[in-house]
Amino acid sequence: MPGTDFSAIREEFDLPTDFPAAALSEADEARRNPQQPGGLTDATDLPLVTIDPPGARDLDQALAVERRRGGFRVYYAIADLAAFVRPEGALDREAGNRGRTVYLPDGAVPLHPPTLSESAASLLPGQHRRAVLWTIDTDSHGEPVDVDVRRALVRSTAQFDYASVERSFATGTAPEPVQALAELGPLRRELAVQRGAIELQLPEQEVVPDGDGSWAITLRPRGDVDAWNAEISLMTGMCAAQIMLEARVGILRTLPDAEPQAIRWLQRSAKALGIGWPDGADTAKVLAGLDPDRPESLALFSDTTRLLRGAGYTAFDGEPPEVGSHAGIGGPYAHVTAPIRRLVDRYATEVCLAVTAGRDVPEWVRAALTRLPGVMSASDTLSGRVERACIDLAEVWLLAPRVGETFEAVVLRVDGNHDGDNDDEARTGKAEILIDDPPVLAKCPATGMTEGQRVTVRLIDQCRRGPTHGEFRKGMMRMIDDLGEEVPLRAQPERVVSLVPCLTEALEASKPGLLVGVTDYCTHPADLDAERVGGSKYPDIERVRAIRPDLVLCNSEENRPEDVERLRADGIPVWVMEAPATVPAALGSLRRLLTQAFELSEPEWLCRAEELWAPIAPVERTVVVPVWRKPWVVLGRDTFGGDVLRRLGYTHVYADHRERYPRPKIDELRGLFQAGEASMLVLPDEPWKFTEDDGPDAFPGVPYALVSGRHLTWYGPSLVEAHDALSESLRAVVRG
Repeated sequence: MPGTDFSAIREEFDLPTDFPAAALSEADEARRNPQQPGGLTDATDLPLVTIDPPGARDLDQALAVERRRGGFRVYYAIADLAAFVRPEGALDREAGNRGRTVYLPDGAVPLHPPTLSESAASLLPGQHRRAVLWTIDTDSHGEPVDVDVRRALVRSTAQFDYASVERSFATGTAPEPVQALAELGPLRRELAVQRGAIELQLPEQEVVPDGDGSWAITLRPRGDVDAWNAEISLMTGMCAAQIMLEARVGILRTLPDAEPQAIRWLQRSAKALGIGWPDGADTAKVLAGLDPDRPESLALFSDTTRLLRGAGYTAFDGEPPEVGSHAGIGGPYAHVTAPIRRLVDRYATEVCLAVTAGRDVPEWVRAALTRLPGVMSASDTLSGRVERACIDLAEVWLLAPRVGETFEAVVLRVDGNHDGDNDDEARTGKAEILIDDPPVLAKCPATGMTEGQRVTVRLIDQCRRGPTHGEFRKGMMRMIDDLGEEVPLRAQPERVVSLVPCLTEALEASKPGLLVGVTDYCTHPADLDAERVGGSKYPDIERVRAIRPDLVLCNSEENRPEDVERLRADGIPVWVMEAPATVPAALGSLRRLLTQAFELSEPEWLCRAEELWAPIAPVERTVVVPVWRKPWVVLGRDTFGGDVLRRLGYTHVYADHRERYPRPKIDELRGLFQAGEASMLVLPDEPWKFTEDDGPDAFPGVPYALVSGRHLTWYGPSLVEAHDALSESLRAVVRG
């Protein structure tokens, strides 16, 4: 029956339906005979409790907060997955493939088998459980003054949900272990504002059972208890980050500071919304003073999301990272409080345990640090896309029978707003609106609309503008690109601009005649008849606009975010493909693009490429792969070209480097061959055009292979010929 099943989402995103037999067997054995990764402190006398959503079974955290002379003491017990997951075992490998638990309204796709995540490892009430116990003492203002972290045996005394604890505080009957949370939580929030932490009090949509066999959409409430509990988790993560930074080894959750022009843009937005921004006031203080129920506040919160783009994971070992802070939190931060649901927490926790105990960080942890950022970024993106797709599908079910009806809504954002000097001018692009009931996020033409305005909109089955009020359309699914951004197509694209050479080749081979604009570097097919719009890094945006495309294709690595934003601000849909780290990731993204946006069946070349590149050959040689000279730049971690070589039997020296494109000195590169750490150079003809006379000359006596850069780094139809062509080129080794 329509409106009851999310299996289409699971199939679309190829979510796993079960665990491999070897992983399940390992989990069952670990459940019966947990490992003993270290001595356990008996902390079963602590009155710990858990606070989670109703019905939750994967309980990562249990806490107790005490008011002490001069401050507070927080006991924070975190499920200890190291007792159940053997490093480099079958279960560890499967968790490394998943990255995190993915939640859907009708059930989760867990990071670990339920025998662990919902039973043996979960901090269920009344059960003795292995945990990592953080004991954090703070001063009277809530600042940590002493931190202890160790393995312990704990016992949760009760399981609560947020709503029941919220009610207990309202009636003066809060459980004793969390009573002091009402004092410490607000203090921590005040410190967050002082640090410059940005809290966006935007309503969060949630798909819930409607009690009649289908689904409804609600706005997820976030009360004080939820916010206070989150502050304890954030404090613990900040303590963990400090431990790792001082030891110069670990992995952080990072977000660069917003650029000054982005802050100025937000200040202009506030002015247009009638929100005061005192001289010298920072963003955090302005946002903290807003009433989240006011429409103009919601609009400014929505605009502020643009300041929080670019979050990632930063691993380091030996030297502190260049970006070691999280702008949204206002300081260094690490994930350590949800290891049942998130892979990186287990590794960061092991670093903290080793450092505080004065032991070396385990080698299995150090070895994994370089690959974790890529794994976590990919899994976070997937989780966000699945969540958005589930909400989209539920919105369709709710609105399908209501075409023609009118709805009250608030305008959250108008594309292109406040880019010019006239901040009071109503825009004519596209608006993002939040409908009151049901709480649906939608797009509509923004004729006469301004952000923060209350409007009446009508649901229609085609996109058009009305003379007196906005009209909007909900298609069967809104397309979401690889970075989790909506691609609001009005219809199947007929005029496409591609700013990525390999996407140009892929689209033209799959559906000829759609491309009306491409870059100067789009060389395949050679006879393509389309307007040239400059380079990938610096395209002529005015020329792209003039072409009036239905869709622009970009890549997160080849194209600049500011160009993507300029196009989106003009109401031009943009699909951004995340720079793939593997051949399967590239082909999966291409499949989504071609089948969703262009409604194509799977192209024959794509299926053939998957067959060719599925096997992974045994390692024959270790190589170095320069891609640029002046200065020398080589392939590093998580690169498509690196995965291509690995599948052909070649690993490269910098595969575990913390950077994707390291810049070693020439002496370092020569030393690799002298020390026997590498046995061959692989020299592609793009982006630097290496030849027999340019490249090998820097490495006298070193064997080398000249290969096609297109075959090595392009993902698309070229992959079919690339398998044999690269194999032949790599075997034709020239003795230097």
